[in-house]
Amino acid sequence: MESSPPVSGGQRAAKPADQVALRLSPETANSPAQSSGKERGLSSLRTLTAGDWLRLLFWLILIVALLPRLADFVNHSIQVITWRYQVDYDEGLNLSAAWHLSQGQNIYANSVPDHFIAAPYPFLYFLINAIGIKIWGIQFQFGRIVTFASSIAIAALIGWAVWMVTRRQRIDRLDAGGASIVAGLLWFVVPPVYIWSTFYKQDMLAIAIALLAIVLVYRWQESRWLLLVAPIMALAFFAKQNELLASAVGCGYMLVRDWKRGLKLSIATALCIALPFIALNVITKNGYYNHIIGYQLVPWNFDDLIRKLSRIVADHPLLIAIALAYLVGCLVVLVRAFTGNSGLERWKAAHRVISGWLFPLYLVVATASLFTIGAYQGNYNLVLDFFPPLMIIIGAALAFLPARAAQVKDPGRQRLLVGATVLVALLYLGQVIDIYFTSPGTYTSFGSMPGKTRGEMLDGLEKQIAQAPGDILTEDVYLAFAAGRAVPYDNLYHMRLQSQEGKWDDSKFLQDLRDRRFALVLLDHGSRRWTDKGWETLNQNYELVFPDGIDLWRPRARPTAPQHSLQACILADNKGQGQATLDGWSIGPANLPLKAGQGLVLTTYWQGGTPFSGDYTLFAHLQSGSGEVVAQRDSAPVGIDGKPAPFTGWQSGQNLQLDQSFPLPANLAPGSYRLVVGAYRPAGTSLQHLQPACGSASGNDIVLGTIDISR
Repeated sequence: MESSPPVSGGQRAAKPADQVALRLSPETANSPAQSSGKERGLSSLRTLTAGDWLRLLFWLILIVALLPRLADFVNHSIQVITWRYQVDYDEGLNLSAAWHLSQGQNIYANSVPDHFIAAPYPFLYFLINAIGIKIWGIQFQFGRIVTFASSIAIAALIGWAVWMVTRRQRIDRLDAGGASIVAGLLWFVVPPVYIWSTFYKQDMLAIAIALLAIVLVYRWQESRWLLLVAPIMALAFFAKQNELLASAVGCGYMLVRDWKRGLKLSIATALCIALPFIALNVITKNGYYNHIIGYQLVPWNFDDLIRKLSRIVADHPLLIAIALAYLVGCLVVLVRAFTGNSGLERWKAAHRVISGWLFPLYLVVATASLFTIGAYQGNYNLVLDFFPPLMIIIGAALAFLPARAAQVKDPGRQRLLVGATVLVALLYLGQVIDIYFTSPGTYTSFGSMPGKTRGEMLDGLEKQIAQAPGDILTEDVYLAFAAGRAVPYDNLYHMRLQSQEGKWDDSKFLQDLRDRRFALVLLDHGSRRWTDKGWETLNQNYELVFPDGIDLWRPRARPTAPQHSLQACILADNKGQGQATLDGWSIGPANLPLKAGQGLVLTTYWQGGTPFSGDYTLFAHLQSGSGEVVAQRDSAPVGIDGKPAPFTGWQSGQNLQLDQSFPLPANLAPGSYRLVVGAYRPAGTSLQHLQPACGSASGNDIVLGTIDISR
């Protein structure tokens, strides 16, 4: 197991306590690297023994077993990279932020009621893709290539880390090299990695930078170059905020190993993170904090955590068991170092053992970070930080068995170790084969993946968006951008959370839905990114016309609830022989400007009160500024279904939706007009009006509001 690296140069020679640790790790006196001046390896095949050939075969089998899934990974990655459309919800958010940044806009501005543009991640990935948008326009390919390249870099860094760990444990090149390759290839086999390695998202870039920082801490822990890791750790944080954990791992490890050097690294890292953060926060008037910290303070669900953790454990039982066995071995080394000494020496021996545990510490912290997947709507990309240290530990553990089998001289122990190696190899192969049959698509929406059917659907939606008037509300932001449409609300998920907590006023957004401002609403199928009020308002004013991977909603001609509400507006007979309440009114979709010669679709919403003794004529008038009636409808009440709804039939508590639509004259001049309603009936040579009683009453009229007529 991991312990302090071999002494060299001016370092103090190992004391007896060190020897305890070395005997219980692959760093033994029988290691080939110690027993001779030259080390056997692949460069000297003629000198390999039969045991060496068996070890070589062991590593070749483990590597070859991974190649089919690697080929599948590459094929899948090419399909996603070349796919023109959005795959994951966050891809659209990232594209929106990168586009706004490319236009020189402040993407971390505090949201106001008339729009919600979110950038809930730090700036690095947005900045990289803003440059890509400036060069190649709005597209996903550049950002996905950055993500894919980052995933490749992670595999290489995993291999490098395993190589350093195993070589410092004095494992020879054959086993160290084989373990490094296996650990790196295992990264591509894991289903969440398979899925998220090509998305237009920050995860892989952030993990690659964070892992580079941790590997360099391990490489430079005794070097004067160590402080150069500080800006790299900061860069990881500015790629994605949860990589602050990587800084904690690197700095914490150095503080344990050498508190003076660790303190310098910690201070340098803190300054590299804090100074740009404070500057950005000042420039954005606290918007930077609100976006990347405040937006992340989301509800946590224990059931979601258990469900997702269970899935990870069920898919990778052997890999997790190997890592646990390695960690247990580390603890055994620690206990023996502690108990094998007395007094102060036992604490010194324990410290020397612990001060070599960078990657076990990394795995423990990454395991603790898994609790973030219990966050509201947390996705499986939140488990990605767990796998790099897991693969490093697995690589070190796999190298241990064949290396020890080659080192021991006792035939009985050697047979035992060889048997354990063969058993692990067989279980490993079974685990890899099982992973082959684990559908990676189940870690995200499988229906959102590239495919002919989905491509045809998205092509059709893109054409509909291009033909639709007005703005678009969509969870597939790319479709709106591709059609050259503005996206006033780009993050329904954080809109919901912020409005529920009272941090964002959604009244304007809800009124936009009531006004049917959006010619189309496109939502992920089964989307939960709505407040209860938002979902209710959507259903009142839009109807689902195409449920599929993306649900298509169109404005209702007549909403089921008022577009504009009125407070306690009563219309009553002055002799106490009937009254009713006008709850509100709606007109045709607001995304279609009214023009002369068109029809004004007017719906009024009533609630029956005291029964009427007689029938009345219901009127709707459009009045000029001077009070002249320029368009009107005077008729007996008619429901929106076209059936008569006479006043005498109104029941107490009954809800009625009445059609009071009328045509606009062809010669009607553009401008603002007052829309009023009321009711009357003939009384001899005059008219008897029902009397309005509310704040918007004007004589015999109830003033609904102002209507604008465009040219």
